[in-house]
Amino acid sequence: MTSASAGRSERVAGQQFSGPESARTAAVMRSTARQLRRVAAGMYASAAAARSETAAARLRALGDSVLVQADAITQRADQLARQVQDGTDRPSPAADDDTLP
Repeated sequence: MTSASAGRSERVAGQQFSGPESARTAAVMRSTARQLRRVAAGMYASAAAARSETAAARLRALGDSVLVQADAITQRADQLARQVQDGTDRPSPAADDDTLP
């Protein structure tokens, strides 16, 4: 560990950071999830206004998919925030990564 990285836990592959960095990451993740929810709401509104039922169904399906991703991001942000609070902020196991594309 170099003097520049002393005082913070650092791992390139797993991207493990210090508590403040993890807290900022969780906040950005929550912001991203909120933005995705707004996008999904727009897709649902577009689906309601669509002239074609095929287009409406496609927009609703995309909106559902976006909401699933927003929920996954929120869950990860919550997990990271809990880890920061209890001092165990570590990267999630690779098995958890299959919820995001």
